[in-house]
Amino acid sequence: MLRMLHCYILPKIVLHKEDIDKIQKAMNVQVECIHALDEEVVAHCHGIESCYKELNILRSDFLPELEDMINNRECSKDFLEMLLSDVRREESNIRLKVSSLVFLTEQLIYTIKSCKQVQCFNLKNKSTS
Repeated sequence: MLRMLHCYILPKIVLHKEDIDKIQKAMNVQVECIHALDEEVVAHCHGIESCYKELNILRSDFLPELEDMINNRECSKDFLEMLLSDVRREESNIRLKVSSLVFLTEQLIYTIKSCKQVQCFNLKNKSTS
């Protein structure tokens, strides 16, 4: 389909100077549509983020009571499987965050050591001068 469009249809289109205004208008309409879609995506992402925050709050409130509920057999097997799935997903997210923080910490330690070495070198050079 794209090949047909590229080989047979687009070469037949001829644009003239008089078409510049129409092309500019069409381009502006496309830019406005893209901006509107972008804003919609951002709003949707904020909604998802707030849902995750709410779920984290609910999880924190719920977990202390979970052991009693399990001992009293108040939880179904399906619920426990769903909870396990959620915990596994959250575990992988937390592991990613911890990994990135460990990497950042290592970079900062290296930077601090490098700065201390440079300062020591500068102090030695000043004392010998």
